[in-house]
Amino acid sequence: MPYELPSLTIYSSFLYIPADIILRRACVGQKQWRRGDDGRDVVEGGYACPVRSKHPMSLGKPRLLESMLTEAKLPVAEVTTDEYPLHLGSSKRMAFKALALPIQSELQVLKDTNHYHSDEAAEAFNDILEEGYMVKQHDDGNMEVPNNVYKYVVARREFEDGDSKFQPHKSGGRHHIKVSDIPK
Repeated sequence: MPYELPSLTIYSSFLYIPADIILRRACVGQKQWRRGDDGRDVVEGGYACPVRSKHPMSLGKPRLLESMLTEAKLPVAEVTTDEYPLHLGSSKRMAFKALALPIQSELQVLKDTNHYHSDEAAEAFNDILEEGYMVKQHDDGNMEVPNNVYKYVVARREFEDGDSKFQPHKSGGRHHIKVSDIPK
């Protein structure tokens, strides 16, 4: 008898794009900057801005999760992908914090090294709101990040003899188990 092992992967390129914009503006501020040899933004004085660490599966090949499950001998039974909005509420402060979650450690590095430009980070957030594509602000003041994608994968594993001490009764009829028979 198979049983299902659900797995849920939530990834959102729409959440990471505003986070990257906020991170760049928080680091660069109003200073002159250039692109370094390693691809990082470098501001006046030679400070290289931190880059957001990537989720290990965000840049993976298509069907990466499914292939990992199959390699683990867990055949994929069902895959569902859909979109959902991420509701941020009406507080700009809380919405900013929610969008900055993927870059918390990078922002802390900027603060620790005295390179955090809070006014420019707030301005970047306001520009994102004004643009209205990545974060939408409704007439009632509530904000949301639209077009987030999730993938729900159900994998199956066959019930194996070693999974239980109790074996099906050979007669094919009902087998009654006494509570006293259950190992402690």
